[in-house]
Amino acid sequence: MPKAQADIINKSGDRKRFGTILKGGSKNDSYNPKKTFHKVSTAVIGSPALYDKVGQNALLLLETRGLDTASLYVDKELKDYAISGAQAFQLRRILDLFNMQK
Repeated sequence: MPKAQADIINKSGDRKRFGTILKGGSKNDSYNPKKTFHKVSTAVIGSPALYDKVGQNALLLLETRGLDTASLYVDKELKDYAISGAQAFQLRRILDLFNMQK
């Protein structure tokens, strides 16, 4: 093989983004998973005290104004992040049970 042709082949093998799997492929070392921050809220939704308060108000509304108004109140408190989705589900089941007993 002539020397000129060998030099061309060697140069093409030395290109930066022409790595193999064994070499790691990319030469970009700027990504560091330890320095990557994800913007996720750590707020806790639905404290037990607020759950009790919303539950008492929902039962009062059930007795005075009916199931529809009580369910709307639970939905409103869920949208306002006063209670969590699981707590709202539990309250709806409780409201349904009390409504069936009437």
